[in-house]
Amino acid sequence: MSLILIVLIGVLSFSACQEKTEPLSITFIINGDIEEYAVVDIANFESVTFEDYDKTQLEGYRLSNIFDSIKTLSDQNWLMITSKDKISARIEYDSIHLVYIVIDEGKLNIKAPEHPRLVGVKDIKDITVISKKEIDSGLKIIDDDTLNISYGTVKLMLYEQTAENYSKGNVAYKHTPRDDVKVMDLTQKEQNIIYLDNKDIIKDKNDGFLVWEEGLLCYKKDNKLYKGVFGIVAGLDTVLFDAYYDMKDALKQDKVMFILVDGFSYQQAEYYHEDLQLLNTGYILVASVHPAISNVALASMLTGVSPYENGIVKREVKPPKVGDIFEYALSQGKKVKYIEGNSTLITTSIQPILNAPDIDGFTDANVFNSARTALEDELDLIFIHFHGIDDINHEYSPISTQAKAKILEIENYIIELKEAFNGTVIILSDHGSITYSDSDNKPKGKHGYFEKEDMIVPYYIFE
Repeated sequence: MSLILIVLIGVLSFSACQEKTEPLSITFIINGDIEEYAVVDIANFESVTFEDYDKTQLEGYRLSNIFDSIKTLSDQNWLMITSKDKISARIEYDSIHLVYIVIDEGKLNIKAPEHPRLVGVKDIKDITVISKKEIDSGLKIIDDDTLNISYGTVKLMLYEQTAENYSKGNVAYKHTPRDDVKVMDLTQKEQNIIYLDNKDIIKDKNDGFLVWEEGLLCYKKDNKLYKGVFGIVAGLDTVLFDAYYDMKDALKQDKVMFILVDGFSYQQAEYYHEDLQLLNTGYILVASVHPAISNVALASMLTGVSPYENGIVKREVKPPKVGDIFEYALSQGKKVKYIEGNSTLITTSIQPILNAPDIDGFTDANVFNSARTALEDELDLIFIHFHGIDDINHEYSPISTQAKAKILEIENYIIELKEAFNGTVIILSDHGSITYSDSDNKPKGKHGYFEKEDMIVPYYIFE
């Protein structure tokens, strides 16, 4: 009886050992030139048995099965496998069916018996798809034009190739991270403006670095990591929110008139140069916020901080998280008025003076008349918002006879207001406009797309 019991226990123990154990829940990141950044849990996949270099049988997860649910942005790619200590192996994407992930002491390791041994990356952190072809997606850089560099390509630029090996018809490259890759290494400009996914904006004066962390392109400055670089404006060092500090400084010794010319772009200032009297010269180029839309831009102008910091990151009417220029001026005992169109874009610390549209549907003439009347009160700060150029841009495109007429109309208003005001006059646009064709092939305008035409605007200060 005892012998039978011992044998039975042995059989049951042997059977239990033959059952496949449940995989641990361990994650890694798939990123780069794919439709959607992915955090992958290995526990969600079925394991398979394969032969290692020495013909031993191992249990693992075929990498090609994991990538079945990943949509790449190109049909020709590399795959870059990176460990937590940032050592990377790059292989042909088409060879991933020969690559396996195995679990060893809670870590995810690569086994690839048909590849060179350098592919055997241990403790993987992320896997990056790198398009071999140029694709219209990735990091946006605004310089002489708007460029797109795929995120996979950017990651590859942050690493140095240190080895190239071949085995059984497959090639693999070893990469290690480069030290201190500056933004200017990418843009060839010493001054750059960094835009993050969270809508923060950081000025780089050749004093920060690009790094790849947590599957994202990041910016590191003064030992602080800013995650998720969305875009870069190269060669500029001024952003819309700098206008807040120019107003604040001017108020210490002068009266200030701030005129917001909604939708007026550097492109229009250049294109209509011969027709303009005041707005054709004397300006610098500045960068808008992202998204380059009126609510978000206005909030940054009035608060002096990025959309991330003031909390207004989309079209919504609400108060910013920080105080605005009106609040500051009032705290200094200044007389202040805010002249708006027919509705509020954000909730400010003072009530704006609203103006109804005229018979043509525009508020500009009434805004002008309200501003001219307000100037009789000997104000210390008057903020005036003309909307018509943006409205025309949307309807007819920024380069059109209608846009030209509206620009000249508003410039005449500005000239008259400037002549009637004894103090500092600051003129700024919130965004520009991109020309596109609608379904009827008619030119229209749009903005908020991080292109040079909607992100770069002229800035004027007359003292």
